[in-house]
Amino acid sequence: MKALDFSFSRPPVTQLKNAGIAGVIRYVTGQGKAIDKPEFDSYVNASIPVALVFEQDTTSWRGGAGTGLAHGRLARQTASGIGFPKSRPIYAAYDTDIAPGSTDWVAAISYQMGFNTGAGGTQGAYAEAALLDELLNRGLIKWAWQTESRGFPGNAIDDPRACLIQRTWHTLAGGDAHQVDENDVFATDWGQHPAPQPPPKPEKKMDHVWIGYVQGSDARYIIGAGTKHHIGNPAVYKEWSAQAVARGLDVLERPCTQAFLDDLTTV
Repeated sequence: MKALDFSFSRPPVTQLKNAGIAGVIRYVTGQGKAIDKPEFDSYVNASIPVALVFEQDTTSWRGGAGTGLAHGRLARQTASGIGFPKSRPIYAAYDTDIAPGSTDWVAAISYQMGFNTGAGGTQGAYAEAALLDELLNRGLIKWAWQTESRGFPGNAIDDPRACLIQRTWHTLAGGDAHQVDENDVFATDWGQHPAPQPPPKPEKKMDHVWIGYVQGSDARYIIGAGTKHHIGNPAVYKEWSAQAVARGLDVLERPCTQAFLDDLTTV
């Protein structure tokens, strides 16, 4: 599946729906490119999942933890204002090459720490693979979105832990010429709202049936959940038992006392 991110383009909902996408990723702030409440509501009403990314500019993360804290608060406040739930992450963007071990590397890590605090918990990051791996290893992000800029030295190959990998921009088909970026989706939860629902638990199927009897008696009792069902006729029990086995059930006979059987409710 593909998720689309775009900044100044505004593809209509019908065009997005016809493209069969997994959802959209939109900027939470930025002059001319930020999502607003009507746009957000249009996606929600059309059942198009939405994720959000924050970027003031390509190097604002160099401000470290203090800047990250302020940006995290701004991102969360703005996102909440359009209806994006606090339980869903916001991606912090690092759209430039950052050399491991450099001053910028340390600043980016500090920025993410501050951003998480301001935004209300562990968030996501949009960056090259090397930085994503560092942030994941430190437990500073749960959602990793890899930039398509393969010219970055730390971004030569796909990150196997990325939930989103940006590919390249193209013109969205099926309508007006809107420029969008395609992203391959590699996780059920890629930070989108609404959050994916866990699959329903499979129904527990009974694979056996307990049969109680008193030593020396031909009567049999099907036992379960504090109840018993009496089968007094041996021929009827034999037929019932054969049918149970044919349905794949193990018929497990256990001797018990009459007092135990008397305590069970007859159904």
